[in-house]
Amino acid sequence: MNKLTIYKASAGSGKTHTLTEEFLKLAIIHPDNFRHILAVTFTNKAAEEMKIRILEALNELVEQGSAAGFYSVFRKSFPNYNEIDLLKRARLVRDNILHNYSFFSINTIDSFVQKVIRAFTFEIGVQSGYRIELDTERVVEELTELLSRETDNNKYLKDWLINFAHHKIDDGKSWDFRAEIKELAKEIFKEQFQSLETENTDKDDDEFVKIFDYYKDLQKIKKSFTGKLRKYSQKTREILIKHNALDQNLGRNFTTIRNYLLKGIIENQDDKLLPKITVNNAVDNIEKWYAKTASASVKNTVIALYHELNPILKDILDLFDKDLAEYISANNILSNFHAFGILTSLAELLPEYRQNNNLLLISDTTRILKELVAGNDAPFIYEKIGNKYHHLLIDEFQDTSGFQWENFKPLIKNSLSENNANLIVGDIKQSIYRWRGGNWRLLLTGVEQEIGKYYIEDKNLDTNWRSKKNIIDFNNYIFKNAATICQNIFNAKLSSLSTDDLIDFGKELSEIILNSYKDTYQKLPENKDRKGGRVHIEFIEKEGRSKADYQEEILEKLPKTIEHLILERRYTAGDIAVLVRTNQQ
Repeated sequence: MNKLTIYKASAGSGKTHTLTEEFLKLAIIHPDNFRHILAVTFTNKAAEEMKIRILEALNELVEQGSAAGFYSVFRKSFPNYNEIDLLKRARLVRDNILHNYSFFSINTIDSFVQKVIRAFTFEIGVQSGYRIELDTERVVEELTELLSRETDNNKYLKDWLINFAHHKIDDGKSWDFRAEIKELAKEIFKEQFQSLETENTDKDDDEFVKIFDYYKDLQKIKKSFTGKLRKYSQKTREILIKHNALDQNLGRNFTTIRNYLLKGIIENQDDKLLPKITVNNAVDNIEKWYAKTASASVKNTVIALYHELNPILKDILDLFDKDLAEYISANNILSNFHAFGILTSLAELLPEYRQNNNLLLISDTTRILKELVAGNDAPFIYEKIGNKYHHLLIDEFQDTSGFQWENFKPLIKNSLSENNANLIVGDIKQSIYRWRGGNWRLLLTGVEQEIGKYYIEDKNLDTNWRSKKNIIDFNNYIFKNAATICQNIFNAKLSSLSTDDLIDFGKELSEIILNSYKDTYQKLPENKDRKGGRVHIEFIEKEGRSKADYQEEILEKLPKTIEHLILERRYTAGDIAVLVRTNQQ
């Protein structure tokens, strides 16, 4: 029987060629079969490129016969057809596509989903003339403005925002939270937020009272804990003043302990609360408070201070043992407390905003289709757009999101049940759309778990047709060794977890990185000269360097490197790309 073929394919291994080949083989079987093939890519450019490749391959076959590039593929796939039969079928497929171009279904995911949604405007309760809004920044601005107006009518929202302002002031920040609200508003367009089921978002007075009571309880936990630490810090200050040791140089170890007791415990930074090695080793160990080479007067002063400060240090560590976990939990909840309330309020305003402006956001469409598919027979949903799909071909699958997969999964299952071929192509290493909900784990193990291992056929495109030998050798070396190193680091951090905790995605976490990169080895094409290629890596390392020093050195080296490439290596400016982390860089 036909299975869902999953191609794991690295860069340059011919992903687009493979999809084109699969489309052509499916279309040649019957000249009208192209109507029943849905190919999905991630960009308009990729969709256009695939359409052109398919039509060019068909035209080449018609005009050149056995000399055409794909001819050998067809002869191998259809041994019962002679050259004349293949040419006739290729001509029929080509002409049928050109005469019925609207049924040539090679689309981006977004454009395909919108096409389906257009067919269901009545069922989903939107006017047929709605528009798709791509500018989420403008929507965020207008939603924030709506939220501001809502405070006049909603006492609890007003109180919530006032509390948010107070919270920011307590943390030493500006009370003005408008920029943060705009940043928060972007979250409601993401799948992670949309996947949270909210059966009833309307809150009555009792619910708001309970929420604020919980907020007050969290504040009490935080204030009680930080209040005790401030008292210990103040007590330390009094002892140091008494011994005239507030600013006195009594050695590096003592300075570290003094700074921790005076400042470290009251800086409101959770990651700095726990004492480092020097302070930990100093508990009940007087010799760790001063250097062996310290003068007699320094030793005497430190010893006198030790007897008064060591009990304080022990009390702080006892407090941490009892209350630190509860404090950190309360503090983390408080830091996100107002955000969740505001997100809920913004989400409640969104339906009204859509209705008043007769629009759907680009982020809405995939979720709406998911809800349609969940409540209906999937093939019927797609047939309503005027087509019945027997085969589904998905490119760049590593960037497919959870919602998108939920939309295509019933179509694939139905197709497999009718013994039809389906294809997925992807490369986990190239996953870049996580900000849009892209889920690389689907390609790793998720599809196999949800479709069933029996219905899956894994293949690996392991030949690099793009790069030269030195580049391929370098990549093979880097990916193999880097994956091993990263897995070892990862496993060291997992040592505190139980065996049950290590099981995830159907595979052990202790091998997840190795499994993600196990198909990265690439071969050179046979009978092709691929010698050459150049790789140069230079690490900049300075002991104790600051970020400014590091960036300054980069700014000195980069122009020289570019100049060397252009003047001495004879590259053009267009051959060179400079990749950085941020727009500011």
